[in-house]
Amino acid sequence: PTKEHIQLKLRCYPQIVSFVVLKKYLLTDPTTIEEELSDSIIRIGVEPNTSKSGEKSEDSIYFFEISGSASIDQSIIKQCHSIALDRARFLQSLVVEKASITGEQR
Repeated sequence: PTKEHIQLKLRCYPQIVSFVVLKKYLLTDPTTIEEELSDSIIRIGVEPNTSKSGEKSEDSIYFFEISGSASIDQSIIKQCHSIALDRARFLQSLVVEKASITGEQR
């Protein structure tokens, strides 16, 4: 172990978002109790990519998992992907804003 610190420059900010299917409802970021009561759990790790000019480029999916007994159709998967990307874009903007305030660079 050393007490020396090395500053890391992050190039990506992947986010994992969890969902549960509970009867006919889709819940985002469920609590432990909601997960226990759910019919299925969906977890998706995404990163919305933007080019240096700020134009939208291809998004990345890092992780995708479905567990449980509910039948998950393609429309639910698309809805989860869209929500996860929106959430990741929001969180990424907060990280970039915080980094610019503290003087760090992405």
